Amino acid sequence: MWVPIHDVLIRIYACVCSVIRQFNVPKDGKHKVFMNEGDTEYLRYDSSTQSLVVNGELKTRTRSVLSLTGICIHVLKSYNHVFNITLQIFVNVTEINDPPFFINLPMTLEISEKTKSGELIYQVEGGDLHDVSRSEVRYQLLGISARNTQENVDDMFTMDKSGRVFLERPLDFDHGIRFYELDIEITDSDPNPLNNISKLTIRVMDEDDQSPKFLHKQYKLILIGEKPVV
Repeated sequence: MWVPIHDVLIRIYACVCSVIRQFNVPKDGKHKVFMNEGDTEYLRYDSSTQSLVVNGELKTRTRSVLSLTGICIHVLKSYNHVFNITLQIFVNVTEINDPPFFINLPMTLEISEKTKSGELIYQVEGGDLHDVSRSEVRYQLLGISARNTQENVDDMFTMDKSGRVFLERPLDFDHGIRFYELDIEITDSDPNPLNNISKLTIRVMDEDDQSPKFLHKQYKLILIGEKPVV
C-alpha cells in the first residue's frame, strides 16, 4: 500500500500554485488519491501532477500548521477488493527570512564629464520577499575605488538610505579618473536583518569641453608677388 509523506515545511511567502511537495503515486491504475477536506483555502492536491500545491495567500492564515485530509483508494483487481486509507498531510508554515535582493545592480553607468556636482546620477532599486512595497529596505555605500590609481576617492560620490547616488566632485575625462566602482549594501528590516552586496561601476564619458588651440604661438605670412608664401 502506498502512503505519502505526512509532514511538509513551506515558507509563508510561497506563491499561489507553487508546488509544495511532489508525491510518487504508483501509476498502476490501482491507486487513486482524493484530498478535499481541511485547509482547502490554502492547500490543494493536484491529481494530474500528483502534487500538493499552494491554493491561496499563506500570509492570511491564522495558524502555523495547515492540514489536508482525504483518502487513498487501493484496488486489488485479482481479489475484487477495495482498500480505503484515510490520509492527512500536515504543512508547517515558517517565516524564515530571505535576504534582500538588487533589481538594477550590478550595473555599469556612463555619465558625462560635464555632470554637475550635487546632481543625482542613479537610483539603486532592490526588494525583499517579505515586503512587496520595497519600502522597508535601506541602502549603504560601503566604499569607492578607482581603477589604475591610489588616489582617495571616498568623497567623489554619496548615497542616501533610499538608494539615491549623487556626484559630489567635478569629473575630468582628459586629466582625471575614468572608472569608479561603488560597493553598495542592501539590508532588510527583519529583527534579524540580512543583507546583500553588489557593485555600481561608473564610466566617465568624454565631452567637447576643451577650447580650440593653435599649434604654434605665431604664424608669419610673406607676400611675394601675388601669391602668399607661409
